[in-house]
Amino acid sequence: MKITDDESAQAPAIINRWLQSKSQELRQFQGMRLDQYTKVKLKKATKAQYQRWRKKIREARYKVADGVFRNNHQLAVVLEDKDCHSDIEDAPGNVPPVSLFPPWRSLHLTQILHHLDSMAQDQATHYKTIKTNNQVYGRSARNHGKYVGGTTGVAQNWPIDCYNQTFWDGLGKYQQDIISTVPPINIQQIAENMGKMCGKTRPAAPSGSGDQGTSSCGQKRPKDKGKENGEGPLEKVPDGTMVVD
Repeated sequence: MKITDDESAQAPAIINRWLQSKSQELRQFQGMRLDQYTKVKLKKATKAQYQRWRKKIREARYKVADGVFRNNHQLAVVLEDKDCHSDIEDAPGNVPPVSLFPPWRSLHLTQILHHLDSMAQDQATHYKTIKTNNQVYGRSARNHGKYVGGTTGVAQNWPIDCYNQTFWDGLGKYQQDIISTVPPINIQQIAENMGKMCGKTRPAAPSGSGDQGTSSCGQKRPKDKGKENGEGPLEKVPDGTMVVD
């Protein structure tokens, strides 16, 4: 592959950054045993990989949503917010990672994200792409992300029905006004319409519950309901797609 003049001009800066990072790494791990060093390096590499997966999932959702929600600007703003999408953390043992979803996110918004994931995966036809998707989207469990209380760390300026109802009702009026005053967009109807469009997908909610039935913020969902609700050990749904958020 031919290197352009602009790329070659950047070579000294790239090499210098690499040398600086390696020097910092040598200072940081000086005197550390090889097995400890290997463990730390593996942990950092895994974390970086999860961030790449999260970005890939987010970008795939943008692409699908651009065609589905072309005229729904408020929902587009929500989907562009990185805090709308779940984080990923390592799981103990030789199993897929865990999905950490925002505890303030509406059940119906979660369902929409699931449908976008299914639609993105349905576009894959090559076996290598499907195999990669199984790895990128595969999760061993779904848990609430961390929430310290009040307005701290909560995504702001979403339509108010994009927030979890139990979370929203637990806030005072002043806190609600800080987080958002954006009118609702009938997120439930949007989710239902997408459900009809996509057909059968993995359930997005705990069995027999709506927004009011979600577990307390920051608490893990019961493991014995995992398989039923897409939160347990990894398994493929009938249409060959997985929803993870």
